[in-house]
Amino acid sequence: MRGGGWYERFALAVGCLIFGAGAVHAGSVTLYGVADQAVEYARGSRSVTRIDDGRQAASRFGMRGVEDLGGNLKAIFVAEAGFRMDTGAEFFGNGSLFGRQALIGLKGNWGEVRIGRQYTPAFYVIARLDPFSLNAAVSPFTLVAKSSAQGTGYVPYASRADNALTYNTPDWNGLSASATYAFGEVPGEMQQGSTYGANIQYFRGPVYLMYGFQASTNKPATAAVPQGQTRSHFVGGTFNIAKKVELGAFFGYSASQIAATAAARYYALTMDWVASPTWTVKLAAVKRVVVGMTERPLGMAFGVDHALSRRTVLYSRVAYIRNSPGGSVTINAIPIDQGSGDDGYSVSLGIKHVF
Repeated sequence: MRGGGWYERFALAVGCLIFGAGAVHAGSVTLYGVADQAVEYARGSRSVTRIDDGRQAASRFGMRGVEDLGGNLKAIFVAEAGFRMDTGAEFFGNGSLFGRQALIGLKGNWGEVRIGRQYTPAFYVIARLDPFSLNAAVSPFTLVAKSSAQGTGYVPYASRADNALTYNTPDWNGLSASATYAFGEVPGEMQQGSTYGANIQYFRGPVYLMYGFQASTNKPATAAVPQGQTRSHFVGGTFNIAKKVELGAFFGYSASQIAATAAARYYALTMDWVASPTWTVKLAAVKRVVVGMTERPLGMAFGVDHALSRRTVLYSRVAYIRNSPGGSVTINAIPIDQGSGDDGYSVSLGIKHVF
């Protein structure tokens, strides 16, 4: 296998896990995935027509494993790879075999412990509120991860963390919490590159409330700039009307301890409308305000889903970005020239299949 591609290594891993699981504990491994492809037109400083991946949900292939150890204790694992349907290339993991998730843990009445590459606590609560599930292609909530005009000391919010240790509490009548610490693993620098965070969620009846926190330590390359943390706080909630229309609101704030690094505020409104058993309409708008700066982009998205079955969906997405003068923030890779202040939009038509 020396010199083989990631897909060859992936196929070998799948085979080993399937046959190994069958010998030890039949039925303990579930294979799953998403195939998503769209045709899109985008226009900003320039226009582009393209076939691209994941405008509804990023394409992926993964395995989940559960083994009952007795006494309501279970061993679990998840190994999930991202790929592009338009080219077949690896996606989302910076060349990693299982770049989306790779974790192992234990689960019981006391909660759950996970170790490995995994989503952060802040990701889970923001994704629950976002009608577009923090889809990196079209969700305006991607503005929460932008860092332009904020200085070299600012560390953007991260949806995943390597080398992470997580504890998830049980559900207490709708109330739950999660905490994560991700080791930076830099010799001689205990805090450098580390990330930690937590969330609290309440979900009961029509009400969902959330709080998320994330802190990351950064030491810029400039020797004169000291090590410092960027800390982000997110709060929001939704209210569901007659199990059909879910309305949401969100506020976030991120600031760095490093001098001359600007903070940012985020404001969002969302709507998720189940118009019928087969039709769903989604709306979201996010405003990003860099404190003390003129950069204040507004991102919006509109989506319609039509379910052909429980596993196959046809969808449309419209994404829009309005920049401040001199700004060049983009969502959905809409081509915006640096410093142009240009606005942009994209229109996508696609199909998603869950397997």
